[in-house]
Amino acid sequence: SMALLLTTPDRLAALWSGLSGQSMRVDQINQVIPAVSRAIEKYLEVDGLELKARTEYFNVITGQNYFALRTIGIVEITSIRSSQLRDWTVDPVDDSYYTFDPARGTLEFDGYWLETGPRTLQVIYEGGIAEDVEELVTLPEYADIMLAAEQQVLFTVTRSPHFGATSLSTGGGSRSFEAPVTLLKDVTDKLDKYKRPFAS
Repeated sequence: SMALLLTTPDRLAALWSGLSGQSMRVDQINQVIPAVSRAIEKYLEVDGLELKARTEYFNVITGQNYFALRTIGIVEITSIRSSQLRDWTVDPVDDSYYTFDPARGTLEFDGYWLETGPRTLQVIYEGGIAEDVEELVTLPEYADIMLAAEQQVLFTVTRSPHFGATSLSTGGGSRSFEAPVTLLKDVTDKLDKYKRPFAS
């Protein structure tokens, strides 16, 4: 699945000409943006950053009442169902039995007996930071994610010794950039505040 692109070639070209006074090869940027976006998702340990309807299943052990959803920017919980038989037609858990903390992405149940076993809790929710990069550029709360992506893309395009080798043109088109992206410490420092306490 495609990662949500965390910046645009136009933004990078503007940054680059500001930094270097040179113009930049857009085909290179276009290859590196998706690779960097995926590396950032992986670092944040999220199941994608794109805003969409999501369904997650949790293993439940006796006495467990705390769960963390695997994305950032959760808009709302649609439904929660608990079923040992994994019968997702059962009535949803009433929202008076749980507290949802959108800032942390956590669910805490109180006074509700959750059925135990593997994948016995289903949570359907709307979550992610933006539907696409055009929306993302308008959201100041995620500006540091974009900044981190931009810094990493510029570094990867200008410094990566592998870059030329992995973006060779082959016949009609050029292959996508496949070299592993190692995030800079400056980049991970910007991302750390978005990391979630996944306790599932």
